[in-house]
Amino acid sequence: MNRVLLDLQRLDTQTLALSRAKKALDDATSARARRDETQNLLDAARAEERGVNSTRGLREGELEATEQKIARQKSRLMNASNSGDVAALERDLVGLSHARGELDETILELMDEGDSLSKRIGQLEAELAQNESEVARIEAEFKKKSAELDGQIAAKRAGRPALATQLSPVESEKYETSFKKFAGLGVSEAQRGVCSACGTTLSRDFLRDAVSEAFPQCESCGRLIFVGAS
Repeated sequence: MNRVLLDLQRLDTQTLALSRAKKALDDATSARARRDETQNLLDAARAEERGVNSTRGLREGELEATEQKIARQKSRLMNASNSGDVAALERDLVGLSHARGELDETILELMDEGDSLSKRIGQLEAELAQNESEVARIEAEFKKKSAELDGQIAAKRAGRPALATQLSPVESEKYETSFKKFAGLGVSEAQRGVCSACGTTLSRDFLRDAVSEAFPQCESCGRLIFVGAS
């Protein structure tokens, strides 16, 4: 077998390995997803905080109005002389006092909820900053490694024509057919009597005869196999 077939296979194998390495690089897709998820949580927490603060503002306004009503009713009670008016004002004050108590409790709950949300927002903002930093780091690393691998792949491909032109049309056809059939590894090598592709130990008769054959094939996997003269 023409040794150039093996040399071409080695070059193509190296090129494929580099291409796979580039494809396997982390392009920050996962990091961006984590960042976006944190951003969504932060947006939701901020919206919830705005809602809580708005509701608290309304309840505080209601509390102020209730306090004013209580003050007015107390003033009227002090000046009331009719027993019916007194009884009505006292009932009104009981209801207003109850409403004031409920508003006080609601406002305290809203304050606690607001404090919890503020703390949560701070945590999410810190987490988002970390996510942004991680995305930037991974993207920069991806860009650098991609450029390095692109350069190596280009160099390998640039050297391929010099090898390919050393093959006859028949050899080129045999190579391409085996390359496609075996998913990019169409030519193996006998190394210490073993097929480098499938690991099968080759017979002595095969090894002897293969040296002089144009296109020997592994006894087991069927790949073209280069057997050097011993």
